Amino acid sequence: MKRSQKPEARSRQTDSAEKYRIGKRTGQGRWQIKQGRGSWRVVHQCITLAEAAKWLTDRGVDIRLVPVIQDFPWKMLGKYVAEQSTEAKTGGARTQAEIDAEIAVLQDYKLRVAPGTFTDNRACIEAQIQVLREGLDNDAIYDRWPDEERDCETRMNASDAMDWMNGDKNEAPSGGWKELLQ
Repeated sequence: MKRSQKPEARSRQTDSAEKYRIGKRTGQGRWQIKQGRGSWRVVHQCITLAEAAKWLTDRGVDIRLVPVIQDFPWKMLGKYVAEQSTEAKTGGARTQAEIDAEIAVLQDYKLRVAPGTFTDNRACIEAQIQVLREGLDNDAIYDRWPDEERDCETRMNASDAMDWMNGDKNEAPSGGWKELLQ
């Protein structure tokens, strides 16, 4: 590669990375990928930073240059992904007793949760209950809630429940709903 092409390629990567930032959605355990300059819009939501990294990498963005707006000072996405990959899993799949107890909590929360303005919170909790009762995997979740726009929040909540059930996530599905209870 010619020396003159390197700065140009780097400039394009830097330019594309400056258009993105990642932050956590208030009140939920979701990461939002936002795009823009000055006026930011959500272009993708995901559960893990690894998923965010894959989504951005698939679009040719250098994740080492994308800020994650969570703590101060901000870290770049590449650093978060490297840190998470070295952490151990939470310790294996949940027992049936743990799953049954979580279903009971979710059923109670479903009756008490505030209805969402843009998201049907009760439908999201019902999706979590279905995943735990039926032991749904990722394919089954996407089959049951296939619509990319309409089912996005429901599917993400269902995936949270699956990750907890499989031992890939510490926080129980009910943990994200506590602040929305009436």
